[in-house]
Amino acid sequence: MEIERVCGHSFSKDLLGNSAVVLDCGANHGEFSKWISENWNAVVHGFEPDSRLFPQLPSLPNTHFHHIAVSGTGDPLTLRLGEARCSSAFFSEKTGQKSILVGSIKLDEFCRKNSITKVDLIKLDVEGAELEILNNLPKKFLRNIGQITVEFHDFIQKADEPSICNVISKLRKSGFFCVKFSHHNYSDVLCINTKIHSIAWWQILNIYILKYLRGLFRLMRRRMSFDL
Repeated sequence: MEIERVCGHSFSKDLLGNSAVVLDCGANHGEFSKWISENWNAVVHGFEPDSRLFPQLPSLPNTHFHHIAVSGTGDPLTLRLGEARCSSAFFSEKTGQKSILVGSIKLDEFCRKNSITKVDLIKLDVEGAELEILNNLPKKFLRNIGQITVEFHDFIQKADEPSICNVISKLRKSGFFCVKFSHHNYSDVLCINTKIHSIAWWQILNIYILKYLRGLFRLMRRRMSFDL
């Protein structure tokens, strides 16, 4: 099983299959959607609520961008427009930060409205909304998700770590194999639905070998930069 890393998100491209459905939650400048569009036969739905970024998203084959946020409730959100970081409904950079009101949609509601019965890959990078979204996904919907690659934001808000561990535990109880590729935080977590994709013990071993090799390479690069 080959693990790809795109825009800081790890996932198995081998498990996407033909005509995959990919949800890019937090499209930003569209880099992740662009990689999927150029390297895989997939239908991509990207979500980006920032009114400054949305008009600049690229036109890509079989890719549909939606000017809306993804949330766990579907309620409107106050989006704080980022300057040093990405815009967020959960984090503030400074007092008096400019904000706008944006609409949001739940993933299961979006799929129901668009007659999507199975999602091969969900990429979640929504600046703190990940916990709310994952905690509110119905079990019935989770059963039809092949993979989730998620950037949790405990590197901004360390207090979220216990809640992150709880939501990962919830996913494991729902049949997901979860592995944290990032070392010091939960910024790169991959969850594979073992009720859809059978994973052999040797594939799990290979995933962990890759995880620790990546860590070793990061350490070597860091030491080389210090020596320079």
